[in-house]
Amino acid sequence: MGAVELALGEGDTAGALALAQRLERSTDEQRRLSRVDVLLLLVRAAAAAGGLDVAARAAEELDDVAGVVGTTGARAASARAAGIVALAEGRLEDAKPHLEDAVDLYGHAPAPYERAHARLDLARTLRALGERDAAAVEAAEARAAFEELCAEHDAAGAGGLVAGPQANGPLTRRELEVIALVAAGRSNREIAEQLVVSEHTVHRHVANILRKLGEPTRAAAAARATRDGLV
Repeated sequence: MGAVELALGEGDTAGALALAQRLERSTDEQRRLSRVDVLLLLVRAAAAAGGLDVAARAAEELDDVAGVVGTTGARAASARAAGIVALAEGRLEDAKPHLEDAVDLYGHAPAPYERAHARLDLARTLRALGERDAAAVEAAEARAAFEELCAEHDAAGAGGLVAGPQANGPLTRRELEVIALVAAGRSNREIAEQLVVSEHTVHRHVANILRKLGEPTRAAAAARATRDGLV
């Protein structure tokens, strides 16, 4: 699971999805508690990579597993997965209650790290809905939780959402070129070929763009950049 998280952190969404799918295939379906974490990871990786069909199927299975397992943590993971899929699909009004439920359920689990990440998903959703003050509150709560857990990288990402998309500075000229190509539906490999750079460099640019715009996925970042007139 750590390899998937690392790939997501580096913006290698395609690699993260491939790793998550491999991990899911190797996880025994009878080990339901293990599948909860694996399926949520698959939802996150698939949504980030634009594989919305894969994300939706994994979220549906996670909902079924959570119904059987019945633990608060499993129900929280299922709610977060449903919210992530809805957010990636642009169904913001559907994403909001799912993610609110995830935050509340993780609070009863208790699972402070997972709750903080659910708060970030909720903050992104609220900001996309134009509820900037509420988004800032959720992001600030997430940052405080990450700082208490000594999760410095996560706290920095939450800090960008607290202050808004300009907190880490505007996109560079190269990042604007990359997000324009992402918005046009190009893969990282295609972008690398067009810009005559390595695919690793594109991965890094995409990761920086997501961080600066405070968006969870390529699709969300492209939509945000289009809406804000960046492309």
